[in-house]
Amino acid sequence: MPGLTRTALSAVVWNYCGVGVLVATQIISTAVTARVVAPSEFGAYATAQAVTAICGYFSLTALGNALLRRNDVSRAAVGTAMLLATASGAVVAAVTALSAGFWASLWNVPHATGSIRALAAVTFATGGAVVPLAVLRFRLRFRAAAVTEATTQVVGAAVGVLLAVEMHSALALALGQVCAATLLLSSSAILARRDIAVCFSWSDAKQLLGFATQVNLVNMSSYLSGAAPAWYIARCFGAAALGFYSRASLLAGLPLTYMSSSVMKVLYPLYGRLKDDRERVNAMVEEALCLVTGLGWVAFAFLGGSAPVVVALLLGDRWAGVAPLLSLAAVAAGGDLACGLLTNAGEAFGWMRVIWWRQTMFALCLACGLFAAHEFGLGVEAVVGLFALSRWVAYGATLSAFVRRRSLRSSAPREQLVHLAFAATVFFAAALVARVFGDAAVAIQLLTEVIVGLGTLGTLLLLRRQIPAIRTLERRIALSRATQFQPAALSTAGGP
Repeated sequence: MPGLTRTALSAVVWNYCGVGVLVATQIISTAVTARVVAPSEFGAYATAQAVTAICGYFSLTALGNALLRRNDVSRAAVGTAMLLATASGAVVAAVTALSAGFWASLWNVPHATGSIRALAAVTFATGGAVVPLAVLRFRLRFRAAAVTEATTQVVGAAVGVLLAVEMHSALALALGQVCAATLLLSSSAILARRDIAVCFSWSDAKQLLGFATQVNLVNMSSYLSGAAPAWYIARCFGAAALGFYSRASLLAGLPLTYMSSSVMKVLYPLYGRLKDDRERVNAMVEEALCLVTGLGWVAFAFLGGSAPVVVALLLGDRWAGVAPLLSLAAVAAGGDLACGLLTNAGEAFGWMRVIWWRQTMFALCLACGLFAAHEFGLGVEAVVGLFALSRWVAYGATLSAFVRRRSLRSSAPREQLVHLAFAATVFFAAALVARVFGDAAVAIQLLTEVIVGLGTLGTLLLLRRQIPAIRTLERRIALSRATQFQPAALSTAGGP
């Protein structure tokens, strides 16, 4: 077998290839649908997504992670997990569809009822797909999992765009997601068919349910807190304002989701394989955090600073109000990216107290922010800004907990400050250029931002000895090359 380092790097490459395809697909579909679907319809779609996501946490989607954190996976465990996932998903989907009218009224977006009922089917399909996808990753079949996820999402997005052009409704987007989820469940089950058996084990069920229930409760609490700004905006400012906020969240959330998931989908199975070797696990977590903050924060800083150009290019003039919201959403995404990586590791280690501590800090900070926004009559931008601040408070709490547990060196926070300073410089440089050339043609604005991006890359290379992430990346690539034909050497190497 190849060493885990090369396997991990190969898996990340496949995941990021899938990410590239998905990002391109989402950008094209967003640009097209923004011109044929009204902002209020996007508000209805955002409402449906939020409702079905909340309900989806009752369908035991964490069963996949419950399998991945094991040292070994038996057919009985897989069959039990598959039965639990499909049964809970079917019940939750039925309840969600029947209560769609209530949820739409609660969000003050009554025309979201149809989209909620359509996305209820997605809850069932995605809940069932987590188990076969987890089996593929446990068997280190990362390429098969990445290609399956990317292909089904591309097909679903294409169906959604074609229906949106014809229907001019948010329901078209929901139907595209139904198509993608159905294909994902069927194709992943076929690929993992050798490990899936029709059986049930009470001992496996007890262990799987115990872990999955805890994780689902944490994830649902996290999602409820994350969805609170959208609910507040819908109730106080209406569906159109929610539509603007949803587009900003989408443009920042796409790279966040794909960047984080591409790494976490690789690391999570490795945590289970190496959990008895604490030194290597700690090195893996520290290197991953260093790379994610050093490179990911720069990417989000550039996105936030160039938000006016991105919005004008992708969404058009009538969506200009999305630009300031996108800047703040990108700032929030930077904190969420790093915090999510540590949370993912804490979940694999079973550190539920650390995860609840992070969630408590985030929820309290956000609740105080929304209360202040209501009392002082603050606008949508202030609400999103307070949300971003809450994300960073949660990251600080999580980072300090990992340092106290000696899973990160005490120098890790100092490395984060270096990355943060560089990212802030990129943000202000991109924002300054966007402001100076704001009245120019979109092509000129895009050209100037491209120059800023190239300048950022050049500066990273020039300062590679001072940027911890670049040093870590060069060291890891050198190690991978040195052990390319010596897999046995990896047993003594640091990290994965």
